[in-house]
This record gives sequence, C-alpha cells and structure tokens, in this order.
Amino acid sequence: MTLSKIILNIRFGYGIRSGGPNMTSITEALQGVKGADPLDRRFARPSMLERIGLHAELQAARRDQRKNVPGGKARFKAAQQKIRRWTGEDMQAYLVRAAMSEHGFKERLVAFWVDHFTISAKNQRLALTLGAYIDEAIRPNIAASFGEMLKAVTMHPGMLMYLDQVTSFGPNSQIGQRRDRGGLDDVLAFLDDLAVHPDTAAHIARKLAVHFVAENPPEDLVQALTKTYRDTGGDLMAIYQTLLEHPASAAPLGAKVKWPTEFVISAFRALNLVERLAEATPRELRSALQLPLQAMGMDIFRAPGPDGWSEAAEDWITPPALAARIEWAVEAAKEYGQEIDPRALLDEVLGEGVSNALQIAVAGAESKWEGVALLLVSPEFNRR
Repeated sequence: MTLSKIILNIRFGYGIRSGGPNMTSITEALQGVKGADPLDRRFARPSMLERIGLHAELQAARRDQRKNVPGGKARFKAAQQKIRRWTGEDMQAYLVRAAMSEHGFKERLVAFWVDHFTISAKNQRLALTLGAYIDEAIRPNIAASFGEMLKAVTMHPGMLMYLDQVTSFGPNSQIGQRRDRGGLDDVLAFLDDLAVHPDTAAHIARKLAVHFVAENPPEDLVQALTKTYRDTGGDLMAIYQTLLEHPASAAPLGAKVKWPTEFVISAFRALNLVERLAEATPRELRSALQLPLQAMGMDIFRAPGPDGWSEAAEDWITPPALAARIEWAVEAAKEYGQEIDPRALLDEVLGEGVSNALQIAVAGAESKWEGVALLLVSPEFNRR
C-alpha cells in the first residue's frame, strides 16, 4: 500500500514544508526513523550529568547565600540564569527540530513517546531534566523494542525524579517493591516481563492508532498493531510499518485535531519560517510561541498529569483555545504572508485535502495575507 505525500506528511508528520524537503514514501518515512540524524549535532544539548552538576551548584550557592558567604548571591543568580537559559533552549530545540526535520514521522514519534512517558515539568528541577531525558532516553530508542524504550525511560534520572515527585515510585508501587527487595536486576526483569505482556501490546497498539489515525480507530487497525507487537516482542519498527501500511492510514484526512504544537509547527513549515524560528531570541520565542501555546491550551512540557495530553478534539477546540489559534494565525499571516500567493500555498500544503469552500474563500480574499490567514485558520489546516 502507498500513502499520498499529503497524507503521509500531515497525518504522520508535521505537515508540508513549503519548498521542501518532505517525506515522499512509507519506505522513506521508516528509514528516517532509524537512520542517522544530521540534526543531532546541530541541536546537541547538555547531558544529564551536566544538568545534575548545575543543579548542585544552584543548591550550594543558595546555601552560601543564606550564610552570607561572599559571592554566594552572585553564584546563585548566575546558576538561576543558566538554568532558565538551558530550559528555554531545550524547548526551542524540541520545536525547531520538529519543524526543520525532513523526517517528520520520526519527530512525531518522538513527541508521541515523550507524551506517553510524560515528565511534567512542574518545578525547576524537573524542567532542567527534560532536554537530557528526551535526548538520552527517548530519541535513541524510538527504533528499538518497546522493552528497551521502557527500561531506558524508567531508569533515567529524570523519570526517577518525576516518579518520586508524584509518589508512584514509592515503596508501595510494583517497581518500588522490586527495587527494595531485589535491586536493579529484579527491576529490569520486571520491566522485561511488563513489555511483552498481552495487555501492554493491546494498550500501545490502541494508543498509537488513536494518536495518529482517529479518536475511535478501526478495530482491525488496532488488532493488526497488537498482532505485530505480540509476534515481534514489541519491535517498534515493525509496529510502525504495520501502522503506515494499514488501509486505515490512507483514509481521508480530518479525523484528528492537531495539538497546538502540531498546529504552530505545521504553520512554520507551511510559511517556510523554520530558520527564523531557529534564530529566535528567548524573548521572541516566549511571545511568539510559548505564551500563544498556553492560550491554545498547551503549556509545553507541563502536561496536566502522568497520562499526558488529551487526544480528544473537544479538549482542544474550546472557544478560548480556538480564538487563540485564530489570533495567532492572523498575526502570523500579517507578518509573513504579505508576499505569499495563498492559492499556490493552499495547493502545496493541503493538496487533495482542500474543500471547494476553502478554495473559493482563499481565492476571493482581498489580500494575499488574508488568503494565507484563511488557510491557517481553516478546519482542514487545523485537523489531520
């Protein structure tokens, strides 16, 4: 089975990037998941060890400040500033990689697993761990087995800190009991058993189908993913291939509402503003992305709970959240759409997904930027 370029990039990526490059085939999408990523070097972030060191310096400087040790106040302020800079750069790297990558399916999978294994940055210490957690536990394992992913995530210091915060890693939890009784080997053996349990296979299969295809996915898709999971012992590449090659994945677009991050990233790609996003200052990033995303209902890296973000359309298309999307889209079109031909852009980024009503509306816009704004606020662009 094949997928059209439009469906492949919108349903399984972050949308069409104007002028390219974009995914063109299922084979290419899968190769992009497991192949070397040239963006790794450009967006290399500090390691977890470096972050632990920075947090230790913050704590030491705080103690010295309280004791009026000379230089303590300056050191504390410097450590605070460095933490804010690093966490801001983590968010920017996460968003820019998603927008810039020609391997959109890989970046969507990163987002899926980051959400599945949520660390909600409710405090400064957790926020500081996130960049390393994504780069050290999630990214290296998206083409491995689910068991390898599960072990890497569960044993990463960032996840251990988070689980302690939400008290689910205490002595009464299954993992906590095994840790206390048998040490690391017992914990890893438990995770191996959990990874190949039939209930795990069914849960991951359904969650992938719900995230990528539909809130109520076809049961034959869920069953096909579950079978592949069980037949391969949770080999993620085999599961991804089953997902992409299933007929349900070629259904017409529109079954899912884009998360706010997906919406703004796809807009940056459509308007070819990826490099501008990469060069944004912290203040520009906060005003152009972080605050608007919050208004749309997504405080990035701060999911409301361990279950991550909602997959239900009704949680994203509320009156305030929809108004925030429209306001952001109009401002983006005013700023960057003055010289763009909206009709050509419509054809390039939505292709066969364009309705006659949207074609007529865009063609009848009084100015280019208004045509671009109509495209960005349309249901077709806000859904996948």
